Amino acid sequence: MGYPGFTEDAERSNDDCKGNFIRHYTLGKGRVHTASSEIYAQLLVEVLQQRLLQHTSEFWINETESEGILEEERKKEEERKEEERKKEEERKEEERKKEEEWMLIA
Repeated sequence: MGYPGFTEDAERSNDDCKGNFIRHYTLGKGRVHTASSEIYAQLLVEVLQQRLLQHTSEFWINETESEGILEEERKKEEERKEEERKKEEERKEEERKKEEEWMLIA
């Protein structure tokens, strides 16, 4: 029986098991939680890495392409701000016209 580091933790060991195939903890029960957490994290990272590699076209951004995308976003933002500015000017013009009408009525 054993696990990596078993020989350092146990005073005596009956066999030369290194725990490479299955980690079993006869004496070091406190290590079960840590070891299982590490195993699940390794499995999760492997799955994520495989998925990312399978779908690189969705995640990979070429610098020259990203510069074009950023420029498009800047243009859209400028157009949006210009549209807001025009609306604000139109609103102020409407208010001015209403004030003039009231002045003529009074």
